[in-house]
Amino acid sequence: MLKIRILNKKEVRKIRDFLIERFDPKFDFENYVFLEGAKNRVFIIKKDRFSDANISKLRISRVGMYFARKIDGKIRLSIEGSQIINPRKNVIELKENQVKLWVMGNDIELDEKMENGEFYILKYKNNILGSGKYSDGKILNFVPKERRLKYVKL
Repeated sequence: MLKIRILNKKEVRKIRDFLIERFDPKFDFENYVFLEGAKNRVFIIKKDRFSDANISKLRISRVGMYFARKIDGKIRLSIEGSQIINPRKNVIELKENQVKLWVMGNDIELDEKMENGEFYILKYKNNILGSGKYSDGKILNFVPKERRLKYVKL
């Protein structure tokens, strides 16, 4: 098992600034401790539930909730990370048929042009479904295989 480490203020500020610029979230970053594990995965835990006593001596791979992954200077939010930040911009509203494809693990074709290589948050009605990366007319799906649905009824 790899060790997990607590991100310092500068690293947290970099994540916060990226998310504020990209998604304008309604999220209080000050109430959380940010940690980094294997494969640049970022985890969060409420400050009042976390004690950093001897964490450097523990051989653990995760603490708290999987929040995001750092990729090439950008942040790809997890499903829960997308939901918890409550984004106000760069949100794509999906249609019912697109939602079914998304939760089954398929990429989504889009008619409108967006920024290639950028991450967007996907939403259906009042439900945040996660984040995807726009590339050449489609949103690439990052829903893990174990979380995909085989049958969807909305």
